[in-house]
Amino acid sequence: MNAGNDKYSVDPQTWDAKLAGLKGGEMGAYLFPQVGKTNVRLLLSPEREAEEFYQAVLRMFKDRSKTQYMIPCLVYEGVAWSQEVKYLTCAKTVIQGILTILAGGEYDLLSPDGHGVQIVRSGEGLNTTYNVFPSKNPIQVDYSLYDFPKTLIKMARELEASDRDEKPEKGSSFEVEDDIPF
Repeated sequence: MNAGNDKYSVDPQTWDAKLAGLKGGEMGAYLFPQVGKTNVRLLLSPEREAEEFYQAVLRMFKDRSKTQYMIPCLVYEGVAWSQEVKYLTCAKTVIQGILTILAGGEYDLLSPDGHGVQIVRSGEGLNTTYNVFPSKNPIQVDYSLYDFPKTLIKMARELEASDRDEKPEKGSSFEVEDDIPF
C-alpha cells in the first residue's frame, strides 16, 4: 500500500511534533506551565494598573472549580522571545512567587525595562510544586510592538467559558468569538 495515497497513514514525526506541542503547554493564546522550566516576560495589560497586573480565573478540574491566575506575557522559545502575547495561566503559588519577588523591591517585572521570570514546575497531580525566579538581567520590551486584542478580564472569561463548554449570549460583554481555537 502506498502511504502517500492512504489518508490514514501519517509520518510518525508528525505525531512527535503534535506531542511536543501538547507538552509545550500552549492552547491558543493561553500558556500553562509544564513540568520543567518556563521562561516568560510578564506584561502589563494596557487597561490595568500595575497593582492589578493579574486576573483570577475560575477553572474546572475533575468537576470541581479551582482558582488560577492569568497574566499577559511573552514566552522564551529556546532562541528568542515570542512576538505574540500569550496569557500565562498559573497556580496561586506562582502568583505568590511573583508577588514575593516584587515585594523584595530588587526586581521590576512589569515595566519596559523589567526582568523576566522562570517558572519551574516539578511533580504531577497533587504533588506538583512551583518555584519562581527572576532573570539575572533585565529583558527590555517595547510595549508598542505588541497587540493586546482583548482585555485581560475578557481573556479570563473566555477561558472560563471554554472550560464549561459555554457560549455567552450574543451581545454580552464576554461573548466568545467563533474563531478562537479551543
